[in-house]
Amino acid sequence: MNFLENFHISRFWVIALLTLAVLSPPAILAAERRGEAKIHVPNRNPGLEVEDLTGDLTAADLAQLLAGPGVEISNVNYVGGDLAAGTFIGGTGIIGFESGVILSSGQAIDVVGPNTADNTSTDLGTPGDQDLTDLSGFETNDATILEFDLVPNASVLFIRYVFASEEYNEFVETSFNDVFAFFVNDKNCALVDEDPVSINTINNGNPFGEGTATNPEAYINNDLSDGGGAIDTEMDGLTVLLTCTAIVNPGVTNTLKLAVADASDSILDSAVFLATGGVTTTLGDQIGVVRNGKFWFLDSNDNDQWDGCQQDNGEDGCFIFGAPNDQPVVADWNSDGFSEIGVKRGRQWFLDNNANGAWDGCDVDRCVSNWGNPRDLPVGGLWKP
Repeated sequence: MNFLENFHISRFWVIALLTLAVLSPPAILAAERRGEAKIHVPNRNPGLEVEDLTGDLTAADLAQLLAGPGVEISNVNYVGGDLAAGTFIGGTGIIGFESGVILSSGQAIDVVGPNTADNTSTDLGTPGDQDLTDLSGFETNDATILEFDLVPNASVLFIRYVFASEEYNEFVETSFNDVFAFFVNDKNCALVDEDPVSINTINNGNPFGEGTATNPEAYINNDLSDGGGAIDTEMDGLTVLLTCTAIVNPGVTNTLKLAVADASDSILDSAVFLATGGVTTTLGDQIGVVRNGKFWFLDSNDNDQWDGCQQDNGEDGCFIFGAPNDQPVVADWNSDGFSEIGVKRGRQWFLDNNANGAWDGCDVDRCVSNWGNPRDLPVGGLWKP
């Protein structure tokens, strides 16, 4: 074998090794990713109906639609493609609320069902967002951002939302960690166990049902390859209804940035649904019961089911507060945006001012004396002056 033959053989192995290195995971995974456009069937009813920003709808309209009780909105700014954001209706049996705003890393209309493919995608060709890149841990693309100022009338802000994606389930725990965030005064409040909500922080493992699941109780499978598809949306997976809670400065201007983006590439879209009036200082009330004047059982996770006490690794609130024959009363005693418990005993009121579910004495909690008659029924609320 001469020198030239040796050279060609050596060159073959060098190229082979370089090819393996280049195509090692996650590059092999990336090479397998293929996005395709969704073919839409018009006038499907019932189901999601989406209007994007290509017509008369404006970003200011989106922001005003989100403004709920206790919030005034101004100075709206939008960054992203006209196809990537809009409004929707028909979501009650699909995502958990009827209408609202959608922000997508692809076309907003692509969330419309039924689910026909695992890889619905649109490369918008728009840049990512550095704040989202920092959260995801991977470079982002196709960012869609809605920003505005808001003046709340209380110190706590709530945002109700659902996150959905085509990245589920086959790209869980990879670099394709599509992400979104709600930055309230520059701090993200879209969290699960203190981690940003994303593909890698809410899922049921990869392979589905076999890999290590992360917060699976917050995940709903809709992937055709994993027995899903019954939910009338193109998205292969979505979260349960989640609520962001953020501390804000009442009566003055605060900032809110809502953003979503693809991670590591520009295909397999993700979207976030936000409820009409879902940016608010007031949430709807949940149910609960009081037994024997002092045993409180509260539906803290708002699913209309009894899920056990939080002290016993359940999800609902259980407290002992009061005494037999006390009359229960609830209201927001400390202006934190949530209801606190309390009791009326004769003409005396004992109110859980520090919201810990226990009686801590009048120096810590709140006592009111000689208000009403012994047999009067107690009520609590925010009464108009």
